[in-house]
Formats: sequence, C-alpha cells, structure tokens
Amino acid sequence: QAARRRADKFAIFGTAIAGTWLYGALEGEVDYFVDEDSARHGKKLNGCPILPPQDVPDSTVVFVPLAPATARKVADRLSGRVSYVVPPPLER
Repeated sequence: QAARRRADKFAIFGTAIAGTWLYGALEGEVDYFVDEDSARHGKKLNGCPILPPQDVPDSTVVFVPLAPATARKVADRLSGRVSYVVPPPLER
C-alpha cells in the first residue's frame, strides 16, 4: 500500500501467481503489469495493459512481488528512469 500511495502510476512486475494475487490484494488499484515475456506484451490482465520494461512510463513505481533477494536482482537489473520497489528482507 505504501508503494501505491507514493506513485503517480503503479505497476506490478510479473503476470503469474504473485502478480495476480497482489492485484487482488490492492483491489485493482494498478495501472499496468510489467513482464519480460514478449508473448504477453500488448495484452491485458484484469483490464490492465501488460508492458515490457522499456515501455513503462516515467514516474511509474513498479512493485516486484518476488522473494526479496530475487526481487532485488530484478530491480537492480531493470532500474533506471522507473522506480522498482522490492519487499523487505524476510525475518528469521
């Protein structure tokens, strides 16, 4: 929720189970999905466009709903003009 509130536009990275679950948890307050699978580009999921990372509009916050270490690798690889947000580290 905090990531969503600070964004002009909000996107979820991935269109698989975690992304779909997060979409539902946010009650649909999502502008886009971001996916690296070119077979998904140009389609919609739950009415939201699926964009490749390079087409995400500026000032979008993209949440990466993966295990924190994996999410950090994705965010580091794709970050630039768009802000990628990762979950906090898991507590032991």
